[in-house]
Amino acid sequence: MKDQNMFSGYQEEQQGDKKTTLPIVKLLGISSILSYILLLTWNGYIGQNIGRVSSQVFPVIVTPPGLFFAIWSVIFVLLFASLCLVYWYSAWNIKTFLSLYFYFATYIIWMYFFSTGTKYGLVICTFDIFLITFSLFLIWKYSFDIDDDSKAQKFIRQSIAFQMGWTASASCLNLCIFLVYICEMSQQSICFLIWIYLGLAHSLISLLAYKQAGSDKIKFIQNFGLYYASCSWALIGFDYSQVYQKIKIFTYVIYFIKIKTISLNIIKSTPQQSSRII
Repeated sequence: MKDQNMFSGYQEEQQGDKKTTLPIVKLLGISSILSYILLLTWNGYIGQNIGRVSSQVFPVIVTPPGLFFAIWSVIFVLLFASLCLVYWYSAWNIKTFLSLYFYFATYIIWMYFFSTGTKYGLVICTFDIFLITFSLFLIWKYSFDIDDDSKAQKFIRQSIAFQMGWTASASCLNLCIFLVYICEMSQQSICFLIWIYLGLAHSLISLLAYKQAGSDKIKFIQNFGLYYASCSWALIGFDYSQVYQKIKIFTYVIYFIKIKTISLNIIKSTPQQSSRII
């Protein structure tokens, strides 16, 4: 049985003229679910090519290992569950749905152009991924227009925040790829710069979210806390990638020294063996 108090602002429609918006909200709710299913289908089709471009065409030393990108499966499940709740309880207003469709559009643009593996596409993606992060923040922000702090509404906001934390981190990574392959900056430089970008991006978003939550620490954590879970996962991935690269380079140096030593020994021993044969 549905909890009638979960989203009383839309369920009971006690504010008169808002009654007429309920059918529209329901229609937007079901269309958002169907649109998201299509988006996931497109993502599954083109995702493998995106991974190839990231690892082979535009590799950078700060890219986290593939394991860390498994977080997308969690993001997809949380957002799909949230959209189902939104439809069931008519939990969003029209502005929030428009922000969601803005997110869909920007995400599709990023997937398409990044998968092309061209520098022209990379330039577009670098600016577009900031719009993706901005659209997620708008979705989260406009969800506060409904004066409701139920568990379901908090779950929806936390799900959006979870994706926002990862996407904000990914936007910094995309910027580093842009600096290396468009601005011809060295890989060593971005190892330092990415931490500055991450600090600025997450600080700004956190400040805006805290203000939106009315500067209430408890309300902020209850509606935005998962942002720091995905953000921390990204930071660990960035740090691990640099350590891994250093270990890999050190291993290559050791192998090179060993091969060089063996080669020199073979070269030294070859004349001696030849003289013995003669």
